[in-house]
Amino acid sequence: MDLLTDFFNPSCHFLVLIALSVYSIVLAHLLEGKVFSYIDSIISYNQNRNFYVPKNDNSKGPLL
Repeated sequence: MDLLTDFFNPSCHFLVLIALSVYSIVLAHLLEGKVFSYIDSIISYNQNRNFYVPKNDNSKGPLL
């Protein structure tokens, strides 16, 4: 059969929808570990940073 008539067949649309759904689920599982590890590294980096700014104590000289 012709590919164009197969594409405009409603049952073919249903099969394409199923294939895209399976592909998106597989892609999400493949990227899940990488994305979450990247987000965790950003969160842990921000938690480990020291946001404490000491007061300017003039007896010790200027802060460097």
